[in-house]
Amino acid sequence: MAGLGHACEGCCGQMPEISYPMEGLDPETFFFEFKNLPYAYGRKSSYLCFQVEREQHSSPVPSDCGVFKNQPYHAELRFLNWFRAEKLSPYEHYDVTWFLSWSPCSTCAKKIAIFLSNHKNVRLSIFVSRIYYFWKPAFRQGLQELDHLGVQLDAMSFHDFKYCWENFVDNQEMPFRCWKKVHQNYKSVLRKLNEILRNMNLLSEKTFNYHFGNQLRVKKPQGRRRTYLCYKLKLPNETLVKGYFINKVPSGPPGSRAGGADPVLCAGQTPTRRWV
Repeated sequence: MAGLGHACEGCCGQMPEISYPMEGLDPETFFFEFKNLPYAYGRKSSYLCFQVEREQHSSPVPSDCGVFKNQPYHAELRFLNWFRAEKLSPYEHYDVTWFLSWSPCSTCAKKIAIFLSNHKNVRLSIFVSRIYYFWKPAFRQGLQELDHLGVQLDAMSFHDFKYCWENFVDNQEMPFRCWKKVHQNYKSVLRKLNEILRNMNLLSEKTFNYHFGNQLRVKKPQGRRRTYLCYKLKLPNETLVKGYFINKVPSGPPGSRAGGADPVLCAGQTPTRRWV
């Protein structure tokens, strides 16, 4: 599957001046860039259609919508830069929806996560046509981190493509006509996404061997100051829930275990877990 080439370099460094969104896409661009093909050759651009709904003093405010393209920076970062400068207020709550031709790259995912961590009044939903480099661990981990922060991640269905056609495309009042295998491809993308998010509770082999090895002698801590607790719960309906906790507490004196406390009590956040 063709990707975005070296465009990820645009995620680094100082952000440029604020760029403003396009009002919409022409039909040819929409059909080419958003088609949910399993092998999307030649599609090195990334498009983001957005809708921002907000409440001011508990009253709904008309939504903002538009389109960003990855030129020269990734579309996600262009949106965040514009949104932070032009729209964001600490006194309002926002529901932001993205429809993306490609899922976020690993670097963008990190910056989105930082933005959401710093702005608790923003709730984000992301619908993707295709998953960018789904086989690469860093890109998978980026999506997992967003999921852990409460971002709604989903594949674009026929209804989502139709919604974009009606709201973000200069469609000349023509009805939406989907391409072949749109439903089949949607199911394939959804399976890949669910597989990525379902396995977010699994430790890597390297992490497991490093922290759970029962050697009589180990080298200086350098990371073994963290405690891992793996758990498995069997619910009344026979469903199994598995995951792990890590003790996220301030570091103690040199040579001590971090905080010296129980990891379950110190986790402080919802544990890393998935229905299996």
